[in-house]
Amino acid sequence: QQQLDSSPNRELNVYVHGFRTNFAWETELLGKFFHCTGRRGAMVCFAWPARQTLFLYGQDVERGLKSSPLLMDLIEMLARDTKAQRINVLAYSCGATVAADALVRLRQRYADEGPAQLSQRLRIGNVIFAASDIDLKTFARGQVKQISELAQEVNIYISDNDAALGLSALGYGTSRLGRPKQGELTRADLE
Repeated sequence: QQQLDSSPNRELNVYVHGFRTNFAWETELLGKFFHCTGRRGAMVCFAWPARQTLFLYGQDVERGLKSSPLLMDLIEMLARDTKAQRINVLAYSCGATVAADALVRLRQRYADEGPAQLSQRLRIGNVIFAASDIDLKTFARGQVKQISELAQEVNIYISDNDAALGLSALGYGTSRLGRPKQGELTRADLE
């Protein structure tokens, strides 16, 4: 709250890191985001227990999903205990799986409230998914609708040549949100 009070921008930004990283590197990256974007406000890094080896990727995805209730609680606490005008969420790579699950859980926690009530309660602004390692069909057929009811805007950054997401698609047998094969989706999914 002190950072928000000293800033002309009252936005709080929560960053959810990807796979194969460590907290020190991620907080340095977050500091660079803070400086280079010039947006000010306040930055928060949500760390989930990712390990440093590719061979444990599948297990780390599960570890990340077990951390998603903590991210949900963090977002709720920030909305309750700060005067942030908006809380933005930036999720990268496997961290997008964590963030999407947390946001869906948060929407389900307030199942009886409509988007206007949720906007007032939680003040979630932009949700940004970058290079997201999320199953494309799961996201399109269930998660995006629920997340859209929480957020003012959902942004998805994709790349047709992301090698890591290409490997992940091979491993999981389905394309990833960050490197989608739109042919896997029905017309209703695309809409």
